[in-house]
Amino acid sequence: MRGKKRGKHYRISTLNLQKIALILGFFAILAIFAVAQETNQSNTTSSNLTNISTEPVLLPIVDISLNSPQKLTRGESFEVEVNIKNSGSGAAKIVDVNLQLPKGIEIDSRNGECDILDPNSTCTITFSLRSSLSTSLGKNYLKVVVNYEA
Repeated sequence: MRGKKRGKHYRISTLNLQKIALILGFFAILAIFAVAQETNQSNTTSSNLTNISTEPVLLPIVDISLNSPQKLTRGESFEVEVNIKNSGSGAAKIVDVNLQLPKGIEIDSRNGECDILDPNSTCTITFSLRSSLSTSLGKNYLKVVVNYEA
């Protein structure tokens, strides 16, 4: 609203007062319409009403951690431990756990299985790996892929 400031008070013109009254009247009409509409809806028969269930959805949250050597020598065998934890509120069915390996590293064996992972439980799979002489020097990365269903 525009008015001339005088101390801590505003002087409001007659035109602005008319605008305020018009706006307040509009909101009063909207409020009456909303009450009337709500009254009409409450008079409907109970056969039109639907009950909605508000049960919580329990979902798993799968966290993966990896224990592996920081350095290795080409041609050397080593182990990688994959820890899978369900920190969610629902069970997780572990479908598959795979390693994506760089060129020159192969899986010799795998120990451990994960099936159903309840909330706040952990399972461990240990992979025995072998690097060949063709493994690239420098940093090599392996990727863990866990497929699961809720």
